[in-house]
Amino acid sequence: MTFLSTAPRDRANSALETATRRLAFQERNAATGWDLWTAPMERDDGGLRLGEPEIFLQNTLDEQNPSFPPDGRWLAYSSTESGLYQVYVRAFPDTGGKWQVSSDAGRQPEWSRSSPELLFRSADNQIMAVTYRVKGDSFRNNGDACGRRGL
Repeated sequence: MTFLSTAPRDRANSALETATRRLAFQERNAATGWDLWTAPMERDDGGLRLGEPEIFLQNTLDEQNPSFPPDGRWLAYSSTESGLYQVYVRAFPDTGGKWQVSSDAGRQPEWSRSSPELLFRSADNQIMAVTYRVKGDSFRNNGDACGRRGL
C-alpha cells in the first residue's frame, strides 16, 4: 500500500481515470476543509505506483466526490460553493472554467460510460441524469433550464 500523503488528514472518495492515468481524491485539511487532489499513476519495475499528489481545487469550501469521464478531459465534483452541495464540472487540467450541473442540490457525480450523461444524487436521494455536450473548451448542459431528469 502506498500512502498518498503523510499529513494528518482524512482521505476519501477516489476516482481512477485510465485514459490519462490519474487518480482524483478528496482530502480533509483542518484549515481548508475537503479539497480535491490528483496524482499520476506511474508504472516501474515494481509495478503500478502513485506519483506526487497535486492540488486540483483548494479553498475554504468543501469539495468532494471527484469523478473523471471516460476521456479524462473533465472533473465533476460536489461543492458547497452555493451554500448547498451542488455538482460542478471543470476542465482537467483546470483552465479556470467551471459549470454548475445541479440546480436543487446534488452530490456524488458519476459519468456514464456509454452516453454523454452525468449522473448524480439529488438532495431527496433521486438519481438524476444530465445530458451534456462539449464545444471547444466549454461544457454545456442539454435540455431544460435545470438540465436534469429523474431516473
